[in-house]
Amino acid sequence: TIKAYCGVGGHSTANNVTLTLTASSANYSGNAESLRAIIIDTDNKWITNVNTTLPTITYKYSVTENGNYESCDAPTSASNAGWYEASITVDSKTVSVKYEISKKDITEVTFTEPTAPVANATPDVSVTGLGSNYTGAISWNPEATKFEYSTEYTATVTLSAGANYKFKSDVT
Repeated sequence: TIKAYCGVGGHSTANNVTLTLTASSANYSGNAESLRAIIIDTDNKWITNVNTTLPTITYKYSVTENGNYESCDAPTSASNAGWYEASITVDSKTVSVKYEISKKDITEVTFTEPTAPVANATPDVSVTGLGSNYTGAISWNPEATKFEYSTEYTATVTLSAGANYKFKSDVT
C-alpha cells in the first residue's frame, strides 16, 4: 500500500490518498485479466484529486518464487505460469507484490493406442489423438525399425505436459 499526502503530484487536495497494489495467485487460464495485478484507489481520491490515470504497473517474471526476476510485459493469455512481481512507484516510493500463476491441471488424457505389431510393419513412434495441452511419444521393447516374426513387443507411451500445464496426481 502506498499512502500519499498533501502536495502529491502538485495537488494540495490529495489528502490521505491510499493506493493498494494487489494480485491474487491463480491457475493459468489463458485469460489475461486474471493474470494481472490491480491498483485499488479505495476512495477514488487519486483519480479525482491527483491524476486522471493511476500509476503504471511494472512487471517482472521468474520461474520460481526465489529465482532471478527479469522485467517483462504485463501478463497476457500467452504468458507463462510462474512467479510475477508487480510494482508501482509514486513520489519515489515503490511498493511491490509477488504472486504465482500456477500451472493448470490436466485432469484427463486421451490418445489413440498404437497399432499392434505386424511382421515387417514399421512401429508407431508418434502418439495421435492427443489433447491440446500435452505431447506424447511411443517407445518399443525390444527396439525395432521393422517388426519381426515371432517376437513379443511392448509399447510404452510417454506423455509430457505443455509449459503451462501439469498432470493432476491421479491422472494415469
